[in-house]
Amino acid sequence: MARDRNAKRILASQFNPRLPPTCELTEGFCRIFIADIDMLRLLGKHDAERPRCPKSPACALVRMLATCGKPLELEIGCGMGKFIAARAKNHPEHHFLGVEYEEVRTAHTDVAIRTAGVANANVVCGQAMRLLEFCLPDASLAAVHLYFPDPWPKKRHLKNRIFNAAFADQVHRALRPGGTLNAATDHDDYFAQMREVMAADTRFESIEPLRRAEDEITEFEMKFRSKNQPVNAASWKKR
Repeated sequence: MARDRNAKRILASQFNPRLPPTCELTEGFCRIFIADIDMLRLLGKHDAERPRCPKSPACALVRMLATCGKPLELEIGCGMGKFIAARAKNHPEHHFLGVEYEEVRTAHTDVAIRTAGVANANVVCGQAMRLLEFCLPDASLAAVHLYFPDPWPKKRHLKNRIFNAAFADQVHRALRPGGTLNAATDHDDYFAQMREVMAADTRFESIEPLRRAEDEITEFEMKFRSKNQPVNAASWKKR
């Protein structure tokens, strides 16, 4: 939050009475999703299959999953919410869920969705891998979108990159057969890592990169385009 000098204004904008009701899912989350130290210790003791979410009916995410009634697409790392808001507007036949770790960006995304006037999108603030691993049922997603994740360019930080074999494994579990993983990055080394991970996973096949409408281009990509920086994109389909 400290990185955004307009944080207070952005967070306050969620309470704008002229906007439709909030799309951020905030109520009833268990500690599996936003883990505290005790829960992390508990999870670390499970070397076999890890515990799944107890699916409390009080959890807003559980209620959304049970009632959306449409194919579900997940965006990991929503930024300012430009992609998910536009994608939801362009594809009313699907429902969209965004997960964003930073509170301010979650607020940005919430406001973007509500400003677009769509009812088929929600956003949740939390850790994406925990959402994938514990909260989403098997074969529950039609697509996963990961655009311009933090490249963690320093060698000692490479372990922090979200895109790795464990990530691909959880995406495969959560995707329905024929579902797609769509990714883009401006970082050549990270893109090479993505392709290496997916080439080694025979449960996926490489397909043509998803063509996004012009209004679905993220803020990061617009910035790179303006500087004539190349953008790498790829898509894979669950066999």
